[in-house]
Amino acid sequence: MSDKKDVTFKIIRDSRSRGSYKDKTLRQLDIIVFTNNVTGKTFTLYNSQTVVSNFKKDGNPKTDFTNTIRSNEDFTLQYLGNSPSSSRYKGPVFNVQNANTDGLGIINENGVDELDSIDLRPYRLHSNYDKNSNTILPMASDGCPMYPYEQIQDFEDFLNESNIKPGDVIKGRIEENVFYGP
Repeated sequence: MSDKKDVTFKIIRDSRSRGSYKDKTLRQLDIIVFTNNVTGKTFTLYNSQTVVSNFKKDGNPKTDFTNTIRSNEDFTLQYLGNSPSSSRYKGPVFNVQNANTDGLGIINENGVDELDSIDLRPYRLHSNYDKNSNTILPMASDGCPMYPYEQIQDFEDFLNESNIKPGDVIKGRIEENVFYGP
């Protein structure tokens, strides 16, 4: 595992996206920006989802809101690659590491919330394209940051140009209530 200091990321969470926990129409308001600090080149994953927003058939939330990664804190992403063994999702996949959840859970270096004794699935940054069923899924997060599958190839190209390899760790931050506009 190597620390890639020349590439960083920033998740910019639109505060309205917190409403997606109860209202699907408020999904995909967030962006994730990767920056190559050597070349100055950036890549932005638009229309991303970083707040828990998944519903049962009866319309009630499927996952507790507190599984959302806490805002305004630093954490890391470990690149797993995009091989079939890295995830069921197509495209680049990263383990979320050393993050906190709104429910005071601590996500460890394996991407697992150690306080969640029921569900030990890892938190991962991934697309919404399920390779197992060959379908595009809704941006229905159970806590993982998600990005639209349409950006997979451009994202892969940026990571390759930035020499990001499986096992590399990228430092970053999640911010909320930040206004980037005219």
